[in-house]
Amino acid sequence: MWLLTLHESRKITLDDVAQALGARRFSFCSPDRLMRYLGVLPGSVSPFALLNDRDSEVQFYIDEGLLGHDLLFVHPLDNSATVSIARSDLIGFLEN
Repeated sequence: MWLLTLHESRKITLDDVAQALGARRFSFCSPDRLMRYLGVLPGSVSPFALLNDRDSEVQFYIDEGLLGHDLLFVHPLDNSATVSIARSDLIGFLEN
């Protein structure tokens, strides 16, 4: 399983992503699977959900286009809000 965080204007196809990641096919996660592995509902997925991936079953990828921004905006495990985080702080969070 993979979690991709992309710039909002990034255009991709699931077939292209599957090929790039060496997957047979690629699709969006079911609500049950999202809850089981990342502890979130559809629409609320963000890098913060990796906190709930206790067995490290989800591989994370971030769009290089985001790394050029000092601030990133993501959902805090709930899509009713958005928070900002410094790029360096997000990278530190992910490394830990």
